[in-house]
Amino acid sequence: MRHAFCEVWICAVSAFLVTGLAGCGGAAAPGGASSPSGPPADPNVAFEQYMEAAKPFQCSKAYTEMYDALHDKHYGIMKDRARQHRDVVATWDAQLSKIAFPVAAQPIVDRMRGFLATELPGLNELVEADDKDTSRMWTVMLQVQADDSSATLEGDHLRETLGHPEAPAWVAADQLDLAHLTFYKEVHPAAAKWEAALAANDLDGAKAANEIEIEALQRYIDTLGAISWPPGTFEGQANSLRKHLLGMIEFDRHQVDVATTAQIVPTPEGGAPDAVAAEDAVEALWNVLARTGAASSPVKCS
Repeated sequence: MRHAFCEVWICAVSAFLVTGLAGCGGAAAPGGASSPSGPPADPNVAFEQYMEAAKPFQCSKAYTEMYDALHDKHYGIMKDRARQHRDVVATWDAQLSKIAFPVAAQPIVDRMRGFLATELPGLNELVEADDKDTSRMWTVMLQVQADDSSATLEGDHLRETLGHPEAPAWVAADQLDLAHLTFYKEVHPAAAKWEAALAANDLDGAKAANEIEIEALQRYIDTLGAISWPPGTFEGQANSLRKHLLGMIEFDRHQVDVATTAQIVPTPEGGAPDAVAAEDAVEALWNVLARTGAASSPVKCS
C-alpha cells in the first residue's frame, strides 16, 4: 500500500521465514449507485468525490508507523497507530457509501468495501492485542496489509472505470505490492508447522511445511507474469525478481530432499541468498515504479 508514498516491506517477517522456514467494522453496505429510474451518476463528479475521500487513506502515516512499531516490538505504539488507521479506514468506508457512482463502477466499490470490511476487524484486534502473543499479531497484521493493498488496487480499477486511469507505473506498483504481501500472508502459517516438525523429528511434516512456501512462491511468480509492466527497465527487474523466487523454490526442495531431519540443509548465516536477493529486488522494483507513478499522481500528501 502506498500510504504517504511510502511502501512497507515486511523485513522482519521475511527474515523470520528465511531463517525459520525457508532456511533453518461489519459487513460492507451498498454504495450510492445511481438509481436506474433517476439520472445517471456523473463519473467526473464521482471521481472528484472519490479522490477527496481517498486522500486521508492514501496519506495515512499511521499505517506505516503501525507496522514499524510491531517490527520494533513497541506494542503500545502499534496499538495506537492501529487505532488511528482504523478511524481513517472507517471514515473512508462511510464516505464511499455516500458517493453516487455509475452503475458500472458499483461492483468495484462493493469489492473495495468488502476488503475494508475485513480490514476493520483486523485493526480492532490489533488495538486490543495481547502483547505476549506476537505470532497472532503478525498473522493479523499480514491480513490487514493484504486487505489494505487489495482495496488500493480496487481503487485503481475504479479510477479507470470512472475515466481517470491511474498512471501505469502506480498500477504495476500496487499489483506488485499485493503479490508481495499475499505471499507472506500465505506462507506465514508454514513457519510454525516447520518448527513443530523439526521438534517432532518429522521429516514429512517439514516437507509439507516447505511445500506451503513452494506453492505460495509459484503463485507469486505467476502473478508477476500477469502484471503489465510499463515500458523501460521494469520487465528486466521483474525477471530478476522471478529468478530469485525460483531460486527460493529450489532451495526449499533441496533443503528437505534428505533421508532424515538431521540431514536437513541449514540456511547460511544471514539467510538463503536468493531469499535475501528477492527482498532487495522487490523493494528496488517497487521504489522505481512508485517514483515514476508519483510524478503524475494527483494526490500529494505533503
